[in-house]
Amino acid sequence: MLKPKQDSTRTTTESIAETVSSHQILSAVINLCIAAVACYSSFQNNIPNGNNVDHPCQPNVKWQGVGHLKKEGGGPRNPFGLDVAANNMVWDTTLCEMDSDGDGMTNGYELGDPNCVWVAGQGITPERVIDITHPGICDPFNAPQCYQANTDFTISCTSIQFNCPATRDPETVPPNEVGVPHECGMGASSSCQIVLGVWSLGFAGHCLPDEAGIRIGPNKYTQGAIQLHWTNPLLSNSLVDGSGMKLYFTPNLRPNDAGIFITGQIYLNIPSGVESHQEEGECPSDCTNQLFTGNIHVFSALNHMHYLGSEMKVQLHRNGTKIADLTDDLIYVYDSPQLHEFSPAIEVMPGDSITTKCTYKSTSRSGTTLNGQSTFDEMCFGLLYYYPVANLAGAWTCISFKGISQCEINSGNVDGCNIFDFFNFGIKQVRIVAFHTAMLTHNRCFMFYDLSVEENEQFYNSIVDNCEPWGSCLEQCDSAIDAQMNHACMRHGTYEHLRSYAVINQNIQWIKFFAAVASCKNM
Repeated sequence: MLKPKQDSTRTTTESIAETVSSHQILSAVINLCIAAVACYSSFQNNIPNGNNVDHPCQPNVKWQGVGHLKKEGGGPRNPFGLDVAANNMVWDTTLCEMDSDGDGMTNGYELGDPNCVWVAGQGITPERVIDITHPGICDPFNAPQCYQANTDFTISCTSIQFNCPATRDPETVPPNEVGVPHECGMGASSSCQIVLGVWSLGFAGHCLPDEAGIRIGPNKYTQGAIQLHWTNPLLSNSLVDGSGMKLYFTPNLRPNDAGIFITGQIYLNIPSGVESHQEEGECPSDCTNQLFTGNIHVFSALNHMHYLGSEMKVQLHRNGTKIADLTDDLIYVYDSPQLHEFSPAIEVMPGDSITTKCTYKSTSRSGTTLNGQSTFDEMCFGLLYYYPVANLAGAWTCISFKGISQCEINSGNVDGCNIFDFFNFGIKQVRIVAFHTAMLTHNRCFMFYDLSVEENEQFYNSIVDNCEPWGSCLEQCDSAIDAQMNHACMRHGTYEHLRSYAVINQNIQWIKFFAAVASCKNM
């Protein structure tokens, strides 16, 4: 999986994850999976699931240039692209009912519009949004009956190999000096939160520059966690995890300790069926003044969103002027990571501001999408690889919540409003009433209700405790559920957030409850 490079008692970002697994595995590094590519989004928007077409032989990789022989788009057209051009670039019943690649499936069936009812530009979600196959490539790709049809494609069906010089000069660590890994769930420890390395589908690895590495050993990290996420929307019980990693140690100590600094926006509320929706987070100048004790040097950067992400950039500003694009993915695709590398490294100073802009396309969704760890939730994070770690004095994130900066949140004071009171409800009704009053009268603090699940936990726990058996439609609880969902302080999307919260925390009673509500209300 990750093939790292290290320095003496330092390793690369990938190697820390491997070190992590060789010692006691603590869990809970933020799992951020990265991606990006290049293609023609205008064409993608004119066909159903145009940005959601699977590669014929690389699982979880998308074919961005749907009408072309090359995955990235451009150059000669494939059979589907030729048919599209002949049909005046219009998706209609004629094009939908064709079988451009001759594999026995219509173009509409392969693109999730089997009944040919999808219309471009109207925010319609295709009938099917998973298992989308390529209408210009005969499937199965290597089948004898497809050999002739696919001769024009030069497709690599092997993974990209990771090449890092430091991995060729390792030291062997005796087995008795390596700890025993163990499972630890989603959160091993509140002290195990610093992100040292990330990996995602399509990412071969990250080899750090000669100037920096990650220190492993008695003087720095001796334990760590590796967090793995799997997506199995069809709930198949036949899937087997084949991931793994190796850890290399090298005696060549680097001059600087490297780290990852994360920027972005943690509150996302992406409406369904739109071509473009932007969310933005900022690490403002007053925040970098607080967090930075000196200049840092950014030598590479990665963007991170999920499958709705279509474009993303992280920009560095100084005194109101843009200094650099730390990332700029005009076309972003989840399973094709784009590493932005800088030589020389870009200097970031106290007082600079860092803006993260994420753009999403949600035409494949019929409901609101929120921030979350599931592949079907969304994220908006920029990962900046930098050195020296000492100049951030322990800080490793600067992430906004709506228009409120992390430094404001950490201070506990937003425009004179003590936000910590909002996360300590207790059980007295008077405190809950006071909370609602404060939220309704203080506009910015009102934003924090979406982060506060305690009161909702109390409500749903009472439903779960008092309403079983729930019955087919929860008749005895229906009015209470409606009242809570329509409460003045129940922000749009919070109900969906709590459903996700139930799954993440593996609360079986809640999961059953939300499933029953969904069945009852056809949600």
